[in-house]
Amino acid sequence: MGLFDFLKDLFNPVKGPPPGKGGPPVSRPGSGGRPVRPLAAGLPPARDTGELAAILRTTPEKVAWLVRETGRHYATWQVPKAHGRRTIEAPKKQLRGVQRAIHREILSRVSPAEAAHGFRKGRSPRTNASPHVAKEMVIKLDLRDFFWQVTRNRVAGLFRSLGYPEDVALVLWRLCCHKGRLPQGAPTSPAITNLVCRRLDARLAAAIRSMNGDYTRYADDLTFSFREARLPMPRLARFLRRIISDEGFRVAPEKTRFLRRSSRQAVTGLTVNAKLSPPRREVRALRALLHEARLRGPEAANRDHLKGFSAVVRGRIEAVRAIDRAKGEKLLAEYRRVSW
Repeated sequence: MGLFDFLKDLFNPVKGPPPGKGGPPVSRPGSGGRPVRPLAAGLPPARDTGELAAILRTTPEKVAWLVRETGRHYATWQVPKAHGRRTIEAPKKQLRGVQRAIHREILSRVSPAEAAHGFRKGRSPRTNASPHVAKEMVIKLDLRDFFWQVTRNRVAGLFRSLGYPEDVALVLWRLCCHKGRLPQGAPTSPAITNLVCRRLDARLAAAIRSMNGDYTRYADDLTFSFREARLPMPRLARFLRRIISDEGFRVAPEKTRFLRRSSRQAVTGLTVNAKLSPPRREVRALRALLHEARLRGPEAANRDHLKGFSAVVRGRIEAVRAIDRAKGEKLLAEYRRVSW
């Protein structure tokens, strides 16, 4: 019995949203009778799970074990966030190593949409905020349960759309999903969300371009900006929410913001009213921290008992310096006066 036959017998049929909802047309992973698409450029071919295991530099037996016992390969905990708590599901060592291989050998070789700025080499909160500088109106939307909205059917559809056959797509989604959807904490999840969102990003970007606006996305934060504020903004927000819903995501309405230039406009933590500026709160906090560290010593200033405290502070200063060199240089001068 081949590995694919073993997996088909082992797993229950998958039930999920209707085919095509929020992604490429899909049926349940493992179903046959579907023509395989041409392999996307730059991807390593894997005609079966044996070749997939070789690409991931492991064995078919280990892949089968990880797939069969997927539930035991995660550690789960919660961390506080602004509203409530966030559930982190982190893969343990062996599964994490295979997921990193999937990211390195497959996911990192496929480009997301141009509007995506999160989880990409060469992109950052700064590149995400830059297109929105000096705009009359900025609209911010937030996607609810972003990772959890990407279900196993959508992940399987993604791998099929890249040109991998059914049995390979089945194993890949089993290795990347937990409890039937993407876990927040797996090294594969950010790249998968970017690729699943390619059609969402393309539709939103085209709609906003037709209105002489700009659109960027950083993970689940969507930002739209306009040089004029004459458009009916609430009606426009409803239109955008319809596109987002049609692509299988949900907006958190309580986090929707309409920011005029007369108020503070912040995008991924950076002020964009007239120029790209670091958050005032962060600059003030660093000044106060450095003042205390100079007068009372670094241990007194390290109230959260962080390891490598001086490196953490230096990193925060460099983040400010990368955006506003003058302010960063002043903070760096204060940093050098502290006896670390």
